[in-house]
Amino acid sequence: MKRRFKQNRHGGQRGAALLFAIALLSLFSLLGAAWFQGARVALERRQITEIRTRAMAAAMGGMETVAARLAASVREGTPDQVAGDQVFTLRNYGMTLESGGRRDAAGYRPDLASEARVSVQAVDPAALPGAPSDATACYVVRVEGVAYRLVNGKPYGRAKWTEERGYASTQSGLRLVYAVSGSGARSSDRPAMTEEHGNG
Repeated sequence: MKRRFKQNRHGGQRGAALLFAIALLSLFSLLGAAWFQGARVALERRQITEIRTRAMAAAMGGMETVAARLAASVREGTPDQVAGDQVFTLRNYGMTLESGGRRDAAGYRPDLASEARVSVQAVDPAALPGAPSDATACYVVRVEGVAYRLVNGKPYGRAKWTEERGYASTQSGLRLVYAVSGSGARSSDRPAMTEEHGNG
């Protein structure tokens, strides 16, 4: 009788140890899954921030390019050559790396795509709020920057940023009337020289 009780007691200890090991393994599995999920969410947030930044950079770069071309064409007396729609496709590069006190050139990123969709419209000076009285012509330049990741050749995580400016051609040259930037609202009804920023 005593012998049988002893064997059962040892069997009970083994069973308790096995249950404890299973519970511990389950706990570590849950912690590992939570850590993996947190790391995945952090990576996705970083990628979204990067895509939004690239969309904003595409819009701002496209705007500066078109504004320079418009100013040059106004000086040459051919501003209507810039009017119309066009798309600039941009090449994407990674972040510049620093190692050992020197900068290494950032590599080309074929998994990223961005473009600047440009629209330049000539408008009547009376239709542009805040246009100066000596304006001979006015232009509304709207640039939509778009960026996204390419996953198996398909776009993923698309982000947009819009820049819009109103310009007036005067005797002294091209003059900025208003500038608005953000997530896409049209701004032709803004008062003169207003500036708005944000991707809200």
